[in-house]
Amino acid sequence: MSRVDLAQTFFYEHMLSVIPSVARNLFYGERIFAYLSFSKYRRMSRVVHFEIPASDPKKMIDFYVRVFDWHFKQFGKNEYWIAETGDHNKPGINGAIMKRLHPQQPVTHDIQVNNIDEAIKKLEANGGVLVVPKTELPGVGWRAFFRDPEGNIHGLWQNAVK
Repeated sequence: MSRVDLAQTFFYEHMLSVIPSVARNLFYGERIFAYLSFSKYRRMSRVVHFEIPASDPKKMIDFYVRVFDWHFKQFGKNEYWIAETGDHNKPGINGAIMKRLHPQQPVTHDIQVNNIDEAIKKLEANGGVLVVPKTELPGVGWRAFFRDPEGNIHGLWQNAVK
């Protein structure tokens, strides 16, 4: 089997495990394989974390434990609980429940980037607005929040270099 055939087979099996109906529609019948540029795929920025603000975090934790069987662990002494939402070997992300800081604080997610400063320049050049400046979480990484052109709030995340 050639390297291309191996890559296509891996992609097909991955698609079946992640989104079976889409994979079946793409690949059944005439065995049509989508072109996948692996170098471009590696540069994509992914959603890696979410935060759910709550006036009563312990009540919200109880809700998500009872409904979805999530697991929580408090982060330090902060009113911030890390949520483990499922098997690490399956698609999905983990997140957190935190004490609400502002009455209109939305649920947010973080998009991981390689360089947060470059991402900020790009989003501003394309109609995004920085709403919370780059902030360091010592030893962990950097975070900022922006509003997209439709008014949605998103987080940017860059891991600390270790």
